[in-house]
Order: sequence, then structure tokens, then C-alpha cells
Amino acid sequence: MGWLSKLLGTDDRNRRLVAWGQSVTISPAQRQVMRELWDASKAKRPPPHDPLARLTDADRAYLRKICGADLRPAEFGSADTMRLYTFKTLLSWGFSAEQAAVVIGMTFNAVGPIDL
Repeated sequence: MGWLSKLLGTDDRNRRLVAWGQSVTISPAQRQVMRELWDASKAKRPPPHDPLARLTDADRAYLRKICGADLRPAEFGSADTMRLYTFKTLLSWGFSAEQAAVVIGMTFNAVGPIDL
């Protein structure tokens, strides 16, 4: 965890959030899509081809569910302000709303590949 979380004393809470996020089941195909979207967000530009298009409608719906604010356990707070700011930023970089939602879920719900 970072220096700010140490300063604020939130390291333990963040570790528990990551542990919870990693307990969420994700298929290999979903994991790959999440990785591609994460990498694109770090480059601050959307991927040239939408990786979500490779998933079935059910897989896409599941990703939206696990990345949504409603799934984040209440004990970790809502992070609504930061979620909204990040969403608007990703949209301004050219990401679709669905792509942005997945990146936000990875960031604030701690779901997806652990090594990101």
C-alpha cells in the first residue's frame, strides 16, 4: 500500500478490500479483457479494438455487475466521488461508458488481475 494509506491508517482496510476483490470469480477471458482495459487506461487512451466485444453478453453483464458500486462491500465506503471523477476522466480520454465502468471496478472494487 502507498504512503498515504500508511499515513491515514487505512492499510489494513485496503488489504481486506483487495482480499475481497480477489475472491470474486473471474473467467480467463474476462481476466484478459480486464488486463487490456487496464493497460489502455494507464496509457490514457482506449484500446484500438474494444476487448469487451470478444465476450458474450452474459460475460459482459457479469463484469458490469462485479465492477459496479453496488457490489463494493459497505464496510469499505462508497468512493462515489472518486468513481464519478474517474468515469468522467476515462470518457474524456475516449473510453466507452462500459469500458470505463470496468476500469473503475478494477480500481475501486479491487476486482481483476492482482498484479495490476
